[in-house]
Amino acid sequence: MLLTPEADGNAVLTLGGIDKTKFEGDLVYAPLSSNDGLWQVTSSQISVNGKTAPSLMGPLHFVVDSGTSNIVADTKIVKVLIFV
Repeated sequence: MLLTPEADGNAVLTLGGIDKTKFEGDLVYAPLSSNDGLWQVTSSQISVNGKTAPSLMGPLHFVVDSGTSNIVADTKIVKVLIFV
């Protein structure tokens, strides 16, 4: 299912399957907690195109909203991701 027009990034949400053309490496499953009705995951590290930064080392906590294309993270993490 396309979430945005191709001109805006052509974001895709795949339900019930895995599109192996969209990533490299091994798939990692993360335990999911549901505090306050929110889906929360914890990550040990984030990298973008093979690059990372000290503030992208875990544990890092995220709220995932499967009803939208949103992933909510601490402002410090988001600011670093812009420049990685």
